[in-house]
Amino acid sequence: MAYAGPMPNYPLKRCLEISASNATAYDPPLICVRVGSIAGGAVLEAKNIDGTAVTFDGCTAGEVIWGPFTYIMATGTTVSSIVGWTNEQ
Repeated sequence: MAYAGPMPNYPLKRCLEISASNATAYDPPLICVRVGSIAGGAVLEAKNIDGTAVTFDGCTAGEVIWGPFTYIMATGTTVSSIVGWTNEQ
């Protein structure tokens, strides 16, 4: 299901450790994510707030990818140690 809430506002207020999951929806959306490790591969699979899937191939360790994202998918994601930020506490 697509995210139906308001568009995210800045500034970033909270960070959290992300475990890639096809079932975990982030509401409020993640504004950005940081890739921690590419030891298992360099792909991050996410869903935008409209529900469309986006594949980020060739990620680097330490890279910050701006969203917003409602899902960080397990299927297709090979990066690990992901941290995400939201704008709500």
